[in-house]
Amino acid sequence: MNNYTDRIMELVQETESNIYNIEKIIYTGRYSYLENDFKVISKQSLVMLYSLWEGFVQDVFGIFLDEVNNNVNSIYDLKDDFMLSQVESTFQQFKEYPKKDNSRKKFHNGLFSFFKESNHNLNKIVRCNNNVEIDVLNKLLVTYCMDEIPNNWREYSRPNKNLKDTLKDFLHYRNNQAHGNRAATEVIVSHNDFEIYKKVVIDLIYEVSEKIEKCLTRKNYLKQNGVP
Repeated sequence: MNNYTDRIMELVQETESNIYNIEKIIYTGRYSYLENDFKVISKQSLVMLYSLWEGFVQDVFGIFLDEVNNNVNSIYDLKDDFMLSQVESTFQQFKEYPKKDNSRKKFHNGLFSFFKESNHNLNKIVRCNNNVEIDVLNKLLVTYCMDEIPNNWREYSRPNKNLKDTLKDFLHYRNNQAHGNRAATEVIVSHNDFEIYKKVVIDLIYEVSEKIEKCLTRKNYLKQNGVP
């Protein structure tokens, strides 16, 4: 078994265990709470669940980038989307072009030196911007040479909500609670509410893990293994 397979499996198991621990502590009756206490605790369950989901995405793609970094010497070996993401993440000036002459010169000199190098260490920062909806997740997958997860995926399709709407609702719940939305303070997050989003998170962590392992095993991120 490859080292990255072990690391991914360990991350999946740890994330899943933490999810079930949240459920056990809040919803299974193992602990008894006064009504007001339960209201306070339950509304944080989806905040914690979302935090585990976002953390998983950052960590699993971090494992992916570690492994790619160990197997390539230069970003020129990578397929175009992957290579471009590395350049843009290394040079934040692409997002906001410098206005001062000295800053522009520094940017262009750095860029020139970067492209002259034959060996590169990958930038392993995974930016989710506190938002791992399906569009954000699919952008990461496509950037790193994996297939998207469709909006209508498995049981996340009619007559049920599709994946995009399910994750959008999940983010909405999380944001209302995390940002102290006044109306949300009166909401009790039921066990059924938690179950809905627990299921989608667990389904996705296994799907994303499988895609990453397949990509690493087949080295689909390399130009020589397919179209740029």
